[in-house]
Amino acid sequence: MKYLYLLILLSTLVFAQEKMSFSEHFRIHNANNRPALKMKKKRNMRRLCKTDEQKAKEIASKICHNEKIKSLFLTHCGLMLYYVVFTESCKIKINAFNAKVLSKEYR
Repeated sequence: MKYLYLLILLSTLVFAQEKMSFSEHFRIHNANNRPALKMKKKRNMRRLCKTDEQKAKEIASKICHNEKIKSLFLTHCGLMLYYVVFTESCKIKINAFNAKVLSKEYR
């Protein structure tokens, strides 16, 4: 029985995260891959996120004990929009809507 409660709790936590709507998601994708449209895609993604790059860098440096940040980029998977931050020894995914850490992987 306690496994059922744990499963319900985890599923509500997963679905409680903020996500893009379907119309916002379709604005990001298009069939044409011209450079101007790629820039428009990046602008749309930056417009949708509520956490800026500086905040994502601060969160990543706190989590990885003030390590130097090598790269940071904004991407999405399905309806989730997140930053991927690479430091010297770890890879961190940070939700771009509410600045929560999605995952941390050591390399």
